[in-house]
Parts: sequence; C-alpha cells; structure tokens
Amino acid sequence: MEDGRIFYIEIDGYDEKPEIQVPNSRNFLPIVSINGKKEATNGIYFVGNCSQANTQILDLGNNYDKDLQKYLIPEIAIAKNSKSYIPLKNIKGYDGWGIEDGDGILEFKPSNTNVKIRILDEDTPKKCNDKTKLYNLQDAELNDKYCIEISCSSLQRGSKFYIEIWASDDNDGLWGRSDKKVLCGKLNFTVVQRDVFFKDEIEPMEDFLKSNGSLISFTRKDCITTLNTALKKLYNDEELSVGTQIKSGNSRIGTMERLNNEGKIKDSFTIEYRDEKNRICSKNTPFKANKMNENLYLKINKLVGNNIGFHIFGVSIADGYHSMLLTVNNINPCKKIYILSDQVPNYTKGWKEYDNGQELNDWITKLTKQYHTENDIYSGTTIWKLQR
Repeated sequence: MEDGRIFYIEIDGYDEKPEIQVPNSRNFLPIVSINGKKEATNGIYFVGNCSQANTQILDLGNNYDKDLQKYLIPEIAIAKNSKSYIPLKNIKGYDGWGIEDGDGILEFKPSNTNVKIRILDEDTPKKCNDKTKLYNLQDAELNDKYCIEISCSSLQRGSKFYIEIWASDDNDGLWGRSDKKVLCGKLNFTVVQRDVFFKDEIEPMEDFLKSNGSLISFTRKDCITTLNTALKKLYNDEELSVGTQIKSGNSRIGTMERLNNEGKIKDSFTIEYRDEKNRICSKNTPFKANKMNENLYLKINKLVGNNIGFHIFGVSIADGYHSMLLTVNNINPCKKIYILSDQVPNYTKGWKEYDNGQELNDWITKLTKQYHTENDIYSGTTIWKLQR
C-alpha cells in the first residue's frame, strides 16, 4: 500500500486475522509558522488576510489536512543594522491515527545569500543572544518552539527576501526512511524602511507624551515644545535641530523644515478646506472652513501602505497655530490605529487613539474650524511623514 501498511492481530478464539490499515507514519509533516504568543526583537511580524495587507497564500498540498493546506505567509519587518529574532513553532500538519513520526529534519533556505541566519533553541526572542545554543534541526519535533536569528546588514532598506522551510524524515521511525520532502512553511521579510519604526523605537516618545499630557496646566510643555521634545525622544538625539514653531514663517525656520534639511522628512502634503458654500478656503480669503477638501486619513493611508510597523507624522493645525504628532500603528494592516498627540488633556491627553480614520478627520476638522474662526487665520492642515 502507498498510504498505509497492513497489520494482522491474533485474537484468541478467532481463526481470521482482521486487517487494520495504518496511515503512512514515516512522513514528518510539520507546519512551521510564527509563534504569536511571543514578540519579536528588532522586528515586527504580521499574519493575517485582508485587502489592505496583500497577504500571500502558500498551498502546502495534499500531504496536509485540507483545513491546513492554505498557509498564510507571515510578513516580517526586520532591522538593518541589528540582529533580529523572530519566534517560530512547529505544529502538526495532519490528524493521523496510529503510531506517527513526530520528529524529523528541518531545513531553512534564504532566497538571498547575503542573509545570515541561525536557528536558536530558545522560544523567547528577548532572551536570545550570540551565546544562545542552536536548535537541533536534525531532530526537530512537533510542538517545538524556537527562534530564528537574522542578520542582513549588507542589504538596502526596503529590500525583500524570503526563507523557505523544508521538512524530511530522519529515519528513526518504525517503518524505515520516508523519501518525502515537503515545503512546510515560508517567511517573507522586508528590511525595515527609513520611514517605518519599531515599537521599542517609539516607546520613549510615547512615554514622554503620556506623562506630559497628564500634568497640570502650568507644568506641561506647550505644543511646539511638546512636539520638539517628543522628536528628540524618537530620534534619541537631545541635540536634534528644532524650531520655535512647526512651520517656517515670520523669518523663523520651523521644526519640519529643519528636519527636512537633515533628510528626516519622507513626504508632505497640505489639506485645504471648503466653506459652507463649497468654496476653497485658501489664504487671503474670508471664507470660513467647514469641511476638508480631501480625505486626510486616506492620503495618510497611501503613505503608510501595507508596510508593517509604526509611522510618525508631524501635524500642523490651522497653518501652524497648533502643533501635533500623529502615530499610525500599522502592525496589523487590517486594523490601523491612528494616534494623535499634543499636551492638552481635553484634546488628546498626550496619546489619543482612533481605530476609525473618519473619526480622525472629524476631530481635526473640528479643531481647525475652532482655531480658524477664532483667530482669522489660514485653515490648511499640513502633514509631514518622518523618517530616520
């Protein structure tokens, strides 16, 4: 038999020998994927499927149970200049019965020869280092949890590659060696782009913004000082060149222009507003802002794309009258989170999350109308996308 072997069991009182078919137990058929219970170090992963994510699906074939054949390929962003550690696990690829071969050989094959990898016998990325012992790929077992270490300093930011994972028998079963070698997993990687940040990179900025936003009024920093201090935390640079306003004007160079001069601005745009008669509220017109001329959050989404990680934007409300930061959490491209930050408790309290882009539009429009009307100033909202 190709798919099983025949056994005969002798039972007292019976002359016949019942035939029992046992599935082919020689094959080692794991599925290797992300261990979602652990966070990556110097990296971010996403496993999911939606139109925003552009997820690739790998067909593992008929060796695997039908409900496991469609494998969502994880998308992983990793550091350029540091070693990244990604948590992995082996799960059972089929629901057989009888005696099964629960171990075998795994092989990891990078598509780029400049990528250096080690497979480590440690399931927690934060505990991994150069001294962590290697995982035994010649004796991999179902339910094992471990980490892959990746170094790719010679690759350019934004470079993409993948690693295929193959499984085969280790010849330690009862039925002899199986010649079957199967593709049991695949990981897609991107060397993190200049305009995408990891969680640990934004945490000092986040901690400051939340702390500052919780202070009483006379102890809080004003909006531009809040912005400037947060950026110094983001870039880990207390000497970062900043301005006394977010936009340049009145013979003063703004913070965003200074960052642009240092190559730290990826892109920018300005949203105009229309009045109640649908007229554009451009500069030097008496029209009062009523609604956005374009959809702000959709323009932001276009700059974010499906690049997993955190995206940081400078925000000028009403031509620089108020300065804010916008953080887009795109760890899950299927469910972006928009986070506005300033120093005002009844605005953001330092860190206000929106899981709906229209709510972000509505809040900025409301604030713009208030400042624009009270101060007779230009209504435009300018956005700058930051990068390393």
